[in-house]
Amino acid sequence: MFGSSVGRGEKFVSNRRMQEDRINNIQTKLKQEFQSKELAKFENKGKDVAQTNYIKQRLSQMRQRHLHNIEAKRLNLKALLDRESEQYKNEIRNLQDTPEQVREKMIARVTELRAQKEAERQQEVAEKLDRRFREGADELRKVESEINELKNMHLRNIQMQEKHHLLEQQYHGKSPLFIQSTNFPIFRGYGLC
Repeated sequence: MFGSSVGRGEKFVSNRRMQEDRINNIQTKLKQEFQSKELAKFENKGKDVAQTNYIKQRLSQMRQRHLHNIEAKRLNLKALLDRESEQYKNEIRNLQDTPEQVREKMIARVTELRAQKEAERQQEVAEKLDRRFREGADELRKVESEINELKNMHLRNIQMQEKHHLLEQQYHGKSPLFIQSTNFPIFRGYGLC
């Protein structure tokens, strides 16, 4: 009897130890899993931090490169502007006349004005001579007065024809129309159109 109670007590203790060992193993595994998760979190957090730092570093490099490019363009534009400014200054200097050139231009202008004045004077003299000739030539005056009489007579005839035409239109009930006097062959024959 004593042997069976020892066996039972030992079995009980052995079962108890096995249960405790199992619990200890589970707790150890849980602790290890917890530590693994914490380590993974830490590592992931480290990766996130590293990735964030990398992104910040790349953005900073890109900004620096962009600022460097802008500064290079600015310097290039400044050099171009300076070159153009110097070129315009040289062109302005070259466009300015020397006193000798101004004097030559004034002499040329005076010569041109004298020639123009002389041409106008010659034209006026020719017109006066022509008028004197016309006034002095009795036969020419007579022909011109006859031409003027014919023109006046022709214009009078045209006016009478137009008035007659308007009266006919009013008589027949038509509205008066604008009649061009150049349509009459008589008027064209004298070169008045």
